Amino acid sequence: MSTSTAEDRVNMVPLIDCMFFLILFFMVVMRFAPDERSLAGMLPTAGGANRLAPPPTLITPIVIAIHPAGLERGLQPSDYERAYGRQVRDGSFDRAVCIRVGGSAPLVIHGGVLATADSDGVQATIARELAARESPGRPRTEQPEVQVRCFSGQSWKYAVLAYDAVRAYEAHVSGRAVPRDASELADARTVSFAAPPIRHGTAREAGNELYEIIHAK
Repeated sequence: MSTSTAEDRVNMVPLIDCMFFLILFFMVVMRFAPDERSLAGMLPTAGGANRLAPPPTLITPIVIAIHPAGLERGLQPSDYERAYGRQVRDGSFDRAVCIRVGGSAPLVIHGGVLATADSDGVQATIARELAARESPGRPRTEQPEVQVRCFSGQSWKYAVLAYDAVRAYEAHVSGRAVPRDASELADARTVSFAAPPIRHGTAREAGNELYEIIHAK
């Protein structure tokens, strides 16, 4: 009696394995929701068949690079590290400063007390370079952002000088006064300062920073 009952019992283990394989199969091949881009492509529009819009293009900011004079492009960070060390040792560091807009030829101004001629020269140079990079027909808020990058070992008076020159150019182009507070900047071009890197006291960090600023475009 017990032997017959054991022989009539159904073995459920293979059935459970089959169920797991079926569940796994449906999980792999099933799509729980239609692809939104495919669905949008099938919907009609007023102009006919709908075409997917191209992704928006990223506008590269215009970099105003400020670094010590006498350091040319094409060198390695270790070269800038040694050149920076020599300038510090012989006292020539910050005697002259290069201001370069968007990778153009640098404007060299003397350090120390800034004369009116230096300020006028910076404003004229930055105005000329920004005018050459205007996006015609776009409002001021959609013009390429201007980013001021100043070597952290220098006085930031040069960065402020460049910032004032950009704002003076924007005031001239828009026909408005130079913005004085945040509310007046709502319709103006974005101008920002690149944050200086956090140093850990090694000379190599200065070489890397100089390399990035000098080769900025």
